[in-house]
Amino acid sequence: MTSEPVLPAGHSPVPLTETVLVDGKPVLTLKELVSPSIHTLIVGINPPPPAVAVGHYYQGRLGRQLWRCMRVAGIGNLLESDRGQEDSVLFHQGFGFMDLVRRPTARASQLRSDEWRQGGDSLIQRVAALACRPCVVMVYKSVADIAGGRFRELGYRTFTIGCNQRRFREERFHELAFWLHCNALPMPTAIDLPVNG
Repeated sequence: MTSEPVLPAGHSPVPLTETVLVDGKPVLTLKELVSPSIHTLIVGINPPPPAVAVGHYYQGRLGRQLWRCMRVAGIGNLLESDRGQEDSVLFHQGFGFMDLVRRPTARASQLRSDEWRQGGDSLIQRVAALACRPCVVMVYKSVADIAGGRFRELGYRTFTIGCNQRRFREERFHELAFWLHCNALPMPTAIDLPVNG
């Protein structure tokens, strides 16, 4: 079972990396950001080296675009000042982060076919082992093609963002914001209103 990452209060400039064994060799990769209190799990393909170098998810060119789209859509109240630490900020708001494959590569096309297949099996097991049942947001269609159906068979609510020609569509993030509101985000606490007599 994945241990909960220890983050200081507020957001963390501390790199969130760990060493895992891949094909029997130690590989530095991003730490999975999960806890029993997450309501939404954001799943990517695998970490690119720039993200591992700074120890935060989605720090490459396309990753920076993802964060901008989330900020514009109002997902997680991200601010421009959170740049480079968006994953830590969202983690404190109940969002978790994992990748299909743990091994970093510059491009997903550098992953072997067995890594894609094994990554799908491993991802399902890692999510099923969590002490919660989060909604699963798959950033890329290729992740949804491998794991989306299996997640739905197990009763998980899923959403796929997808991108076309290495670009995210901003309107898709507005759809995600609405979907999160309907399916994942905790309901606000009821406020007792005064009764007019």
